[in-house]
Amino acid sequence: RYNTDGTLDESFGTNGKSLLATTSLSYCDAVALKDNGQILLGGTDPNSQFCIMALDNAGALDATFNSTGISAVAFGVVDSFPASHINKILVLSDEKILVAGHVIKRYDSFNSKDYFGVARLLADGTIDNTFGNNGTTIIYGTESAEVLDIVYKRGRNINIRTQSDGKVIVCGTSD
Repeated sequence: RYNTDGTLDESFGTNGKSLLATTSLSYCDAVALKDNGQILLGGTDPNSQFCIMALDNAGALDATFNSTGISAVAFGVVDSFPASHINKILVLSDEKILVAGHVIKRYDSFNSKDYFGVARLLADGTIDNTFGNNGTTIIYGTESAEVLDIVYKRGRNINIRTQSDGKVIVCGTSD
């Protein structure tokens, strides 16, 4: 973490850096801050699920978040590639957490489908089962034969916002 003058914040982690020895988060592309100072990191875990990790203000895993500091969201997609990946995290005014990204369902060696996935968690990191289908919703996308192309090219182009009435807006690109 950096100070406003661009120097490392020595009070964070070790000499301004937080290096976590965890195998829970394979890739990380999203970050958000909660009002209480908690830092949320999002990406994918080794099981190809959405993964959200919470750090406290000092840079350590925050066990108040889903009792371990880590929350995984399954869309029923299991693959040897990082087939499900968070690209955006949005902390709502009620402290619930919306995450959005790409979900790949691979049918066989040559056929897969690309979807936008959205999930909502409660402030404590547990799944909000009042949202969508047990906390998740999938927005159908395009056919694709190249999983890595989807994850690494399309996966960077997604955004999420909420309207004043709480409705969720998701946008992104696909081939």
